Order: sequence, then C-alpha cells, then structure tokens
Amino acid sequence: MISSLIAMSVAAVLLLLFLLVAARDLSMLVRHPARGMGTGISRVWAVARTTLLEAWTSRAWMLIPLQILASVVLLLAVRPFDESERIPLYIRVLFTIQEILILLLFWVMASVSLPRDRFFKTIVTNASKPLSRLEIILGKMTGFSVAAFLLLMVMGATSWVMLLVADHQVRSNAAAEYALAADDFKQKEKDLKQAVPPPENKKLLAEQGSLFALNYITVPKDGMSIVGNVQTTPTGLIRYLKGGSSEIAIYRFSPQLQGDPGADVGGPGERPFFYFHFPVEPWGRNIPPRVVIHVTAVRAKQRLRPQEKTLVLNVQDGGTALWEPENVDELFSFPGERDNGEIEVTVSCATDGVFLRILDGAPKGAATDPQDFNILAAPSRSSPRFNIPLPNPRVRGFERRDRQQVSGPTKKEMEKWGGNVPLEVAIYRFPGKDLAKIPVDNGNFNLSLLMDVDKESNPEIDTIAGVEVYNENSPTDRYDLEVPVIEKRTTIAPIPEKYLGGPDPAKRGDLVVMLRCQTMGHWLSLLDNSVRIEKPPSSFVFNLFKSELILFFEAALLIIICVAWSVRLGWPVAMLTAATFFCLGSMRGFIADIQDLGGMAALGFPPMGEHGAGYNFLDKLLAGTWDILGFIIALTPDFRRYDPLVFITQLRNMPLANLFLDLGWTVLYALPFIGLGYLMIRKQELG
Repeated sequence: MISSLIAMSVAAVLLLLFLLVAARDLSMLVRHPARGMGTGISRVWAVARTTLLEAWTSRAWMLIPLQILASVVLLLAVRPFDESERIPLYIRVLFTIQEILILLLFWVMASVSLPRDRFFKTIVTNASKPLSRLEIILGKMTGFSVAAFLLLMVMGATSWVMLLVADHQVRSNAAAEYALAADDFKQKEKDLKQAVPPPENKKLLAEQGSLFALNYITVPKDGMSIVGNVQTTPTGLIRYLKGGSSEIAIYRFSPQLQGDPGADVGGPGERPFFYFHFPVEPWGRNIPPRVVIHVTAVRAKQRLRPQEKTLVLNVQDGGTALWEPENVDELFSFPGERDNGEIEVTVSCATDGVFLRILDGAPKGAATDPQDFNILAAPSRSSPRFNIPLPNPRVRGFERRDRQQVSGPTKKEMEKWGGNVPLEVAIYRFPGKDLAKIPVDNGNFNLSLLMDVDKESNPEIDTIAGVEVYNENSPTDRYDLEVPVIEKRTTIAPIPEKYLGGPDPAKRGDLVVMLRCQTMGHWLSLLDNSVRIEKPPSSFVFNLFKSELILFFEAALLIIICVAWSVRLGWPVAMLTAATFFCLGSMRGFIADIQDLGGMAALGFPPMGEHGAGYNFLDKLLAGTWDILGFIIALTPDFRRYDPLVFITQLRNMPLANLFLDLGWTVLYALPFIGLGYLMIRKQELG
C-alpha cells in the first residue's frame, strides 16, 4: 500500500514537472505558429507518417506471412478433447502468436529508432525545422502505434478467415457423424438393446457452429456451491454437508487469527484451539453413535503442508468437537509477530447416512452471534473471546478436470436406501441487483445450462438434470423442470418472469438455481459459469475486433515505454529497460504473493520453531529485498490487465466497459512515460 502511494506520488510529480516545462510545446499542439502552417497535431502526424515509412522499409509487413505460417503449423498440431472445444483452442493459439510477434517486433523497432536517428544526425535535421521536441516524441510513438494497429487488423482478418474455415470443417464433420449415427439408429431401431439414438450435440454443432459472442449474466465468484442436501424455509436456504461424500466446507479467517500472549509456548490444554459446532441430522436411518469429521487448517498464502486431524463429534452436545493444533505458530499470530495472512479451514464428513448443517453466519446487518458459525478459533483456554470466520462458507464437491461434479444416485445407494437417496445439489445464486433489464419473451426469461457428463454406468441412456428455481422474495414458491443434458452445448430452459423478483431493485431478492443429476450412475460436470441468464448474442467479428484492441493497447504501451527510454539511452540499454518494465509488470501477482509470504518463507522455509541468528538475518534481508522489489513493481505499469482471451475463448462477448477501462488505464500508464521522454530529450544535442 505504501509502495503504491509512493509510486503514485512519483508519477504525479513527474507529470507536474512535465506540464510546467512543456507548457509552451503543449499549447503549440493546437495552435498555428505562422500563417499557412498547421497545428502541432498535423506536425505530429508528419513525424508519424515518416515513422510508418520507416516500419515499412524495415519489412514489418513480413510479420503477416510469419503469422500465417506459424498459425497453420500450430493449428494442425491442436488435438482437442472434444470437437466443440476446437474453436476456443484455435482462438487461443491465434492470439498468442499475434501477441508474441507484435510485441517482439515493436520492442526492437521502437527502441532502435531514436538512437539510430541520433547516430545518423537525422534528429538534428528534424529539430532545425519548426518542430518541437514534444512533437518528435509523440510522432515516433504515434507512428509505431499506428503500424502496430494496422498489422493487428490484418492479422485479425487472417485469423477470422482461418476460424471461418475451421468452423465450416467442424460443422461438416459433425453433420456427417450425426447422419451416420442416424442411419445406424434406423437400421437397429427394432433392436432396443443395440439401438443408440444419434447424439443431439452433434446435430446442434452442425447447425450452430462455434463462432459465438454470447451475452449472459453469471453468478459472482464463489457464488456456486455443491452440497449434499438443501432445505428451503421461509427465511432462506439451509445447506447440508453429506456424510461419506467428497464434499468439503471451506471456512476463511481473515485477515488473521490472534492468539493470547504466552499461549504459543503453553503445553497441551493451554494453547489456542478450534471449536467445531455442526448440527447432525440423519437420512435413511438413525444417527450412528460415531460421527467422524476430518479437518485441515493452513495459511492460505503460505506453501505449508496443512495441519490435519480426524475428530469425533459429540452428537448429544449438538455436534461439537475441539481441536488443538500442534504447531499453533503456523496458524495464530501472537503479539509482536508479523501477520502472515488469512487461515483456511476445511471440513469433510466420513460417516455415511448423516448430514452436517452448514451455518452461514449472521445475516447482513444483524448482530454477530458465535452460535451462527460452525467454527470458532479461541486464542487460549482462558480467553473469553473468539475469532469468527467470514460468513457464508464455500462448499465444494468432487473435482475432476478443474470442474465440480454433482453425482447422481449409485446402484449401491438405490439398493440400500431405495427411492429416498438424497441427491447432491449444485446451487447457483444470482444477486438481485443483477436481475434488472433481463429480456423477457412470452412471460419467460432464458436460463442457459452448459454441462458435461461423466457416465460410470448406463452409458446408453441420456442424462437428466433436475432444475429447481426460486426467488428469495418468496422462497417456498418453486419452479421445477427436467432437462436432458447435451454435452458441451448450451441448453435453454425458459423460466417464468416472476422468479426475477419485484420491479424495485432495492427489494428484489436473489435468484437461486439448484441442479441435481437424476440419472443413476451419471455425474454432471459444472463450472461457475455453467448456469447463466441469457441475453441476445452479439457479432463474433465485433468481439474479435475488441480482443484485437486489447492486444493493441498492450503493444502501444510497450512502444511508448521503448521510445521514452531510447531518448537518452542507447538501443541495447533501452531494449533491456523496456523488457524489464514489461516483465515486472507481468509478474505483479507473483511478486505480491512473495511479499505476503515474507522473507525465508518465500523460498520454502516457513517460520516454524526456534531459529538461529543466521536464519533471522537472512529472513530480514530477504523480507527487505521483497519490499524493495514490491516498490519497483509499483512503479511499473500493470501488464497483467491486458488479457484478450478472457472473454473470447469462452465464446462470450466482451463488455464495452472492459474495453474502455483498459483504454483509460493505458492512457494513465502512458502519460508518465511521455513526460519522462520529453524531459530527457530537452538536454539532447538538438541545435
């Protein structure tokens, strides 16, 4: 935080100095110095036009055939897991090639141009004309930026043609596979055991292709959870963790756990501890005598092995248990120690036939009651206070290929419990504030589902998803429907308009969507955006153009940095300096994580137990090094924000707000470097 404030202060001072020194040259940008002469903007463009010719004579156009050749070679090597994933993979390859080629080319050209002009005295000739130093700098930056823009537009056009050809091939292959499967089904239609219906996903792929720019509303981050059972009450939703499943509840204590003085050196029964409170409910039988939970605890940002323990809940006392970790220094911060960040505690239940109720914490605006939480952290045995976790803990299920999976009933469960098997539930919560201006057709809005399927048994039958929708304005009024799942293709489910809530945004409740897999032996595979509210799609070509603009912003900022440093430095040093700024700006997240970890902990040596003077010296030295590095990156532009793939690889339309925000940040990042370049060029040998 302090580093960011210092960096902003340095940038502000630099800009103020630039405005004071360059006031006359800035005013000349919009003034005519003499009759018959244009404004400074026209002279900037004259320099930019010369720079464009320089880029042309340097054979910058060779980038186009290089891009086409590299794209063809790499696209031929792509082997998607499913044909519906081919176009997103192709898009990723094409944009990665463009980014590498454009940045490399203009990193070299923008760093070499001004040093070469100095060497051949061209800049002295230019400065002898009615051309200000500011106009020379801006002309160079503008010229190379325009060259980058033109190249990116041509690259975007060639990428569009490649995607059209690829999409045509995907649709043709899908149509052929569907026709073959349909013919086979007709021939075997009388034999029900061998007849397999033609795959609907191939039919949709053949009809729709994969070049989309979809518009939809998704749940916010951590807005999806996987639970073993739910109960709808007039006051909201109650979630349950299913015993004997892969489900885990995740609780976060932020920013830290505070321990009482001296409790870190106490013996067993004196150190800080965790108190667990999970109300237990049975399903299918009585509560067993032993309900076992497995718990882990770790600092979220440290690379430590989690501490773990298996506990038995005291069911008669409301499902309680205590855990005193062995290494409390890894979890609790004591007076005089540095805070090492938030703690993450996970809980799973190994006992079959029970549910553990998830306590979400006190409602927003209500008084905090420790009884509303599943976990409390006590700083010592004698302390009257508790550390309370953040409300609304996350609940996750079995994960495969980075997707959460919701299991249908198994054959064993059906034999043991009959038709009363509770099904896992995926819960998606759309905030009420996001439910405005949803398109409604014939009294319904469209809820789209994008799911994959894993089949452990019954592979010959379709997977059926049970969908349950309600609005928190009226939790007991629910809308149920069954949807056949078509893998990797969007399924549209019309939902009555009333479930969007009332017209007043301040009183509109959250929209809750619950998904269950109802087919025995099948699993639904889901992401956080697998359930969304659809809006009319946009043009894919326009979406492609917006993604190209993100690449252009990144290239333009690098060009401005290269030109600014090449004013004073030779081209090798200017290239090295610009590359350093780019690399540090791309590693902001990594360096911030190192700072959070601290000195030796960043190298994998956590602060555990007693250490000697050598360790303490290295720990302080490295902590200071990380802080210095953090200050340096605070002075560099954040290149992480230029990600052209975040929307288009999901076949999702990029909101214009994101584009304009990136444009605004690019201008803000560029201004200090323009000022720096101008201030350095004033002392050059320009006459």
